[in-house]
Amino acid sequence: MKKPELILDYQYEIKEEYVLEKINEYDFIDKNIYEDKGFEVCRIGGYQYKGNADGSSEIIGWQCNFAAIQNYDIKLPTVITIKTDKDNNITDIHLTDKFKGSQGIPCCQKYLERRLKEFAGQKFSKNNEKIRDDLGTGCRHTFEVLYGACTFKEWCDTNNIKKAYLSETTAALHHEDMIIAYDRNSVNGNETLTKIQISDFKNTIEYDKNGAICGCKGMTVCGFSNNDTEELIGETKTITSDNKKDFSMKLLKILSKYWKNSGKQIGINNKFYFSHLWPTTLYGILVQAFAMVVFSDSYAYFQHCIRGLQKDEEHCACIGVCEDLSECEKYFPDFSVEDLY
Repeated sequence: MKKPELILDYQYEIKEEYVLEKINEYDFIDKNIYEDKGFEVCRIGGYQYKGNADGSSEIIGWQCNFAAIQNYDIKLPTVITIKTDKDNNITDIHLTDKFKGSQGIPCCQKYLERRLKEFAGQKFSKNNEKIRDDLGTGCRHTFEVLYGACTFKEWCDTNNIKKAYLSETTAALHHEDMIIAYDRNSVNGNETLTKIQISDFKNTIEYDKNGAICGCKGMTVCGFSNNDTEELIGETKTITSDNKKDFSMKLLKILSKYWKNSGKQIGINNKFYFSHLWPTTLYGILVQAFAMVVFSDSYAYFQHCIRGLQKDEEHCACIGVCEDLSECEKYFPDFSVEDLY
């Protein structure tokens, strides 16, 4: 197996068009980390930060999800640019006009741009309740990019770094009876590589009617630091669970060890929120991989499982998984049909 390939792994001018150009040039199938072209899901992402002499700053954050399912090649970029003043207040924030959604029709640029504009004037700090509210942007992807940009800027400011970048690629594939996920990230050229291996799940993993994982028996999970030599991170863990909350909490706890280990290798302790290895983010990537394996690469079931990840009877993390306008109005009362046009 080969390392996932990084893009924009260098200093570049903060321009949305340039980032989109490089994302569009990325050939997901050609960059497949397993040589036999076995199917996989992949996310690339990153940030570019510039602190100005007057104390103001600008940052661009981006991510793009890829999957090859049946006859669908999914490629969904999210790019957000943010400017702050010398007091760290947001003066401008913009979601690319090229945003085409990540789920259903309601996941539209006009609505999500309007939600992001509500952050103008807010303190750009992870301690700001509005910034850290994962339901506050109307979309999980825009939340992850916004919060990641915020914590990346804070890391830069804390370390008195005026120019910085992060580039990251996370790819998960089905190999034999396992899911193998690789995460490669580079912060100003300082790299870490993490491997996660999950087995003994295909015949025991259970889903509820909403598409959420609600149980398993004997799922085995282990992680490796894969820089110069492959080293086991902690111990191999086994998960047995009989409900949604218990399963997610057990897996998130295991993943947090790999997340913290990756950050520590490059001097980021416990606050590596701008990485795909942040457990809540990595969990979502792995859920997609589970769905592709368990449901034999079915696009319909893949989408169903994403809905199960994003929505329950009380909450909805992304407007795109709403099935109709009444659900949009239930979970997102500020949504309007006019946002679709």
